[in-house]
Parts: sequence; structure tokens; C-alpha cells
Amino acid sequence: MFQNLGNILGYVVPALILLGCCVFVHELGHLLGGRLVGIRAKVFSIGFGRAIIKKKIGDTVYQIAIIPFGGYCAFEGEDAAKERKGEKDEFFSASPWRRLVAVIMGPLFNLIFGILLFFIMNMSGYLTETNRIIIPQFFKDSGISVPAAKAGLADGDRIVAIDGKEITSFNDIMMNISLGDGKEVALTVDRNGEKKEIKVTPEKSASQSFYSIGVMPWGERVLVNDVTDKEPAASAGFKKMDEIKSADGKAIKDEDSLKAVIKANPGKIIKFEVVRSGKSIMIEMTPRLKESFVIEEAESNLKLKTIRYDNFDTFKKSMIDGKVSIEGNKVLNIEMLKNASIITAGRAVEVITPEATIKGKIKYLQEGFAGITYSRAPELDLVKFPLGKSLSKAFVDPVDFIEKNLKSFGMLFSGKINVRENLSGPIMIAKLAGDTAHHRGISSFIVLMAKISIILMIMNLLPIPAVDGSYVIFFVWEGITKKPLSDKIMGYIQYAGFIFIMALSALVLLNDVVKLWF
Repeated sequence: MFQNLGNILGYVVPALILLGCCVFVHELGHLLGGRLVGIRAKVFSIGFGRAIIKKKIGDTVYQIAIIPFGGYCAFEGEDAAKERKGEKDEFFSASPWRRLVAVIMGPLFNLIFGILLFFIMNMSGYLTETNRIIIPQFFKDSGISVPAAKAGLADGDRIVAIDGKEITSFNDIMMNISLGDGKEVALTVDRNGEKKEIKVTPEKSASQSFYSIGVMPWGERVLVNDVTDKEPAASAGFKKMDEIKSADGKAIKDEDSLKAVIKANPGKIIKFEVVRSGKSIMIEMTPRLKESFVIEEAESNLKLKTIRYDNFDTFKKSMIDGKVSIEGNKVLNIEMLKNASIITAGRAVEVITPEATIKGKIKYLQEGFAGITYSRAPELDLVKFPLGKSLSKAFVDPVDFIEKNLKSFGMLFSGKINVRENLSGPIMIAKLAGDTAHHRGISSFIVLMAKISIILMIMNLLPIPAVDGSYVIFFVWEGITKKPLSDKIMGYIQYAGFIFIMALSALVLLNDVVKLWF
């Protein structure tokens, strides 16, 4: 129980720190903006709901509320639906240009906060996923020629520029390629100290929302993602985030070498060297035997769709019941299945199962199984710049970041990218904050905070009812035309905006739960 509580706190605490700082800065901007133009704040709150701690200083109540995510700065007379006294320090009694200052200072403070954090981290240095790349072995084994391989990119290449723009991390590669229009791009590649210019045309499959060139960040560390209860890995004592260094004395540097060891040794003891919390330990595990039937169904462009029958007890029952046939011959037991696999090896055959009729190459497999999922941990590079470049990048990078986020928002609303896969809320932010703090350290966590602060600025400046962006439009229009919207219309807009925000929040929260669960 305490371990689970610790895991939860490992995500909740970083999320509270990250979102709390960003929201505090935003609301502080509103507070100071209001003071600058003589608009009085009634309440300055970090969090929502009932106040846990509060203190009145001057005319303003400062409080920390029970619901920790979010916050607000409530100005006197800001509810358009309520009667006002007409005093000059009331929000809607002030001129539209004074109101505009109070509203726009919140997002502006988020931008300034982000720039400041970027500058500090550019100077002090932070860890980020390497710009060195690898073409996943899966593509090579499947005979799939991805754009990177077609263009001549090789494992270990370091992409240092795309179309002349400097690249310092794998995230830079992803953002520049995925949000592109699929046109050919020029890569500047560092290969063993020699610079090369390589042109590549990104592609996307039917299942992808974004363009890709088919690469992953370089890495030679294999980490445990999860272990299944009551399976060999769990029984042996493997835990999440264990680093697997070697198996029976042989170094493990990628997922494929680990997979091969496990599959080749059913029923045999394997001695693993594992690094856990910085300490090296030895774990012995015996993979269990797992039978499966595989059909590689040929598709267009010589790509293969692999269909696996891993629930072999169910598949054996189908054979015994006479519901499985290969090339028109019924397959009633394991021996017949083995013989059919050997006889038809290398050629496509027609297979009939209770689920479907398929034509493809067949295999009967007996492999080791551990009940463990794992992935290659990206190599992390230290990014650090001298004073002049740190300052210039602190302004240039946020502008580039804003541009790419606006483009992704546009693609999201136009349907060009999948909403469910790419829309995230507080739960996914909490996961990202916890993972970053735990695995990347405080420097990367601060860089993430800078990005979230800038995203908060973008979101608040969108022309959505009840957020800052809509009020900016209304107040600018009023300032130019000298014709304010009626209190009744403003009240309706606020109410409609509140309903929209609540509905969107519920959708995002549900989407986060679904993504995290599945």
C-alpha cells in the first residue's frame, strides 16, 4: 500500500509544483496588471473551492484553496451579470484599455516566466533526448523501407540541422518533421565527425496522424516498463524501471537482444545483471514455454501484417473441433500443425480459422515468455550554451515553440491529426511531470515548466468564451468602436464559456484516463 502511495505522490507532487508555479505566475500577472491600472482585486487564489489558508492584505484576500489544480484572481465588479456601484476601481467600470491591461498581463507573465526559465537552463545546462538516431530493428526485420533508410541515414548518425535550422534534441527532430507538410527536407548529419547533407521525404501511414522518417533516439540502455503478475519476471523480482545490463554475461544494449535471449531459453535459468536505483544486482529468471501460431499476411507494398494466436489453449480447442485448416486440409493437433508449418515454409498458404480466412506464411512457435515489457532508454545529451547564445535562444526558441503549437492546434481542430491521441490534460501532464522529474532530473523538469507556462499563455489567448483571449477581442473592439457589449450579452458569454470549459475539461480528463489505462 505504501509503495503504491509513494508511486502516486511521485506524480502528484511534481504536477502540483509545475502547474502551481505556472498558474501562480499567470494570476500574479492579472493581479499586478490590475494594480497598474487601478483595478481592485477581491481574491487572489491558488486552487479552487474552500480556502485552507487565507489572509486579507489591504482590499485583497490571498488564499490557498482545497482543490490544488488551477487558481484565479477575482476583480471587484468583474461579473457582468451583477449590479455595479460605478466606482473607478471596479473591473467593468474601468475603461476597456485598462481592463485590457489587467487581462493580458496574465498570459504575458507566463511568456516572461517561460523565457526566463529557458535563459537560466540554457546557461546552466539541461538533459534532453539525443539528436543521434537509430532505425528500429523491427523495420529492418519486417522488410519495411522507411524514409530514413531510403535516404541513406544510418544508425548512430547525429542530425544537427533540418533545412538549416539547428537541432539539439530528438524532440526538435520530431517537431520539425511531424508538423511538416510531407515535402522533402534537407538534413545536416554528423557521421563520425564528418558533416553530410542528406535529403529525405517524410511519409505517414494510414494509422499515423503525423509525418515521420522512421527513426528513434539512439540508446544502449534497456529499461523495464512493466511486469505482469504471476509470470516469470514478476516471480523473479523484476521491477519497473530496472535497467537490464546483461544476460548470462552477454551485454544487453537493445530490445531485440533481450527478446532473443528470453525466447531462446524456455525452461532454462537466465542470470541477469540489473541496475536498480544506481546499484547492481543479480536476478535469476526461468522463462516459461509459450506456444503460438503466427500468420504473416501479405499486404500492398510488400508490407506484412502479422496475426498471432497467443491464446494457444483456445486455438488447440479449435483444431480439435476441426475448425482449422491449411490448404484445404484439416489440422487436428499440434503434430499436424508442426508438419504443415515445415512443409509450407517460405510460401503463402490459405488458412481457415474460426475468426477468418487468411492467406500468408505460417509459423508454429515454441518460445520463452517472461511477462515483461521493456524499451530502449534514449541516450541523454547535456545541452548548454554561452551567455550570448543562451539569451538569444531564450527568445528564439519560445517563438518557434509557439509557432509549432499553434500549427498543431490548427491541425487538431481541422481533423488532420487525431484528437484522442494528441489531446492531453492534467492527468497526462502529471504523468509527464513525474516521469521527467524522476528520470531526467530537476534541469529537464524546469525546461518542461517553461514549455507548460508558454502553452498556458497560448491556451489563454485563444478566442474561447470565458478565457482571456475572448476578453482581449471584446475590449479592443469596445475601445475602437466606443460601443461596449451589453451586460446581458457579456453574462451569457461568460455562462456559455463556463459550460464549454467544463465540458472540454470533462472530455480531456476522460481522454487522459483512457490513454493512461490502455
